[in-house]
Amino acid sequence: MTSGFRKTLLVSSRRAALLCLASTSLFLPATAQAKGTLADTIVEMSFSLDYALSGVNQNAISNADDPLTFVVDRFESVTVSSMGDTEVVPNAEDQELLFSVSNTGNDIQDYVLSVESVLGSDFEVENLEIFFLADDGDGVYTETENGREFELYDESRNQVSSNVDGIIWISVRGDMPTQTVMGVESQAEVKLNVTVVNPETSNQTIDKTGQIYMARSSSGEIGSGTTGSDVGRFNLSSANVDVTTSLALHDDTSANCEDLSLLFNRGLAIPGACVEYKYNFNNTDETHGLEDIAFASTMNPNFLFMAADVSGFSDGALQIPDLNTDCAVTSCKVAFNAASLPPNSTGTLRVRVKLK
Repeated sequence: MTSGFRKTLLVSSRRAALLCLASTSLFLPATAQAKGTLADTIVEMSFSLDYALSGVNQNAISNADDPLTFVVDRFESVTVSSMGDTEVVPNAEDQELLFSVSNTGNDIQDYVLSVESVLGSDFEVENLEIFFLADDGDGVYTETENGREFELYDESRNQVSSNVDGIIWISVRGDMPTQTVMGVESQAEVKLNVTVVNPETSNQTIDKTGQIYMARSSSGEIGSGTTGSDVGRFNLSSANVDVTTSLALHDDTSANCEDLSLLFNRGLAIPGACVEYKYNFNNTDETHGLEDIAFASTMNPNFLFMAADVSGFSDGALQIPDLNTDCAVTSCKVAFNAASLPPNSTGTLRVRVKLK
């Protein structure tokens, strides 16, 4: 008779992109926060299982050496905001419109910038040029940042990059034409376009405010197959026990993540995803039941705890954190103790968490 541990992975391999457009605000938002856990973060989960046969403690089963692992996917999000209108006069040169470009994704982003006059404007601005300056980290615009000044943008020689939560100040400058009709107010609209450069897909141009969710190959290994071990080589009657574990990524929006009756079985490993860990404890021995089962698993700090339940055990007490507990602030330990698993039966533990 043997006991062991194996794991499977139920991650949906979906490639998707979602692009949303919204109108530009006149003022830079007070805060611009990146969307949760950084891309390429490795999220690991492990457990330990102790049990006894006929009052005798047996060797523990654990996946500590081979935990369930997934890697957080890249989430691209950029917000382009005009900082307000500029009052000008005919024939004025180097007049400026100021924009902010905020990286609200979960990874470093590179940008390609372009500018154009909007059709239907009362007049066309001449000699449009783009200048850029990285914010010094305080989110407050100044004409110089720690001695650095605006630099003329040229796509052929400039690379504009932004860290997570970073802001790039963009100055669009142009010359005003001579006004032929005096005393008439007119207006020209100038559009700044920002393209997030992603080497694995075609570029997506974002006009005002946009978000892209994207699945991509991870830098870490997700799942390494099945592992197993013998309970022992003594001539004793020992239970035939194994533990099968799996994880599934559900709805990206975490809709009803705490409702264990709903199974979405799809999604990307991006911030906001609903993640379910499932543990099946299989006692295939026809004679021996498992006694004094003690299971414990501490959730990764990148999670918010949502829900858990057990089934198939003849007794035992489940201990779980409160709903929406931040596992980086409070230890999110899921445990059940003093449980028993009858012969030829299976017990199941399901845990739902939300990726921050």
